[in-house]
Amino acid sequence: MNRPICLGLLLLSACATDPAEVREPWYGATYEQVAAIWGKPLASSKDADGVEMHVWRSEAPSSAGSSVSFGFGGFRGSGNVGVGAGTGVTVPVGPAAPPLVCERRMFFRDGQVVDQAWDGDPRYCESFKRP
Repeated sequence: MNRPICLGLLLLSACATDPAEVREPWYGATYEQVAAIWGKPLASSKDADGVEMHVWRSEAPSSAGSSVSFGFGGFRGSGNVGVGAGTGVTVPVGPAAPPLVCERRMFFRDGQVVDQAWDGDPRYCESFKRP
């Protein structure tokens, strides 16, 4: 395999985060620690065994989508000196992309996280990794 390609693939794989690595640091955290970072949960419940379940849901605008850009510019110069100026406008094309979503369901027993389920865009969910 070509060295530049190997290097590119290596760098790309270094950017990918295993979802388990994002969730793992939250095991054992208390409700107070989780809520201090994520705020008040969207929903909460408690089962017959006393396990509390709290749901946090976050959304962010997606940067995905198509757009068309128009630019206008000017240039004036002589010899080896030049001055340029320009302006541009970007116009979205087609329907807006859906927002990025990350929903975290955290299960607490005796006040600590014992299980969790994360749904949503993996790269967006990565931003909720425990500091």
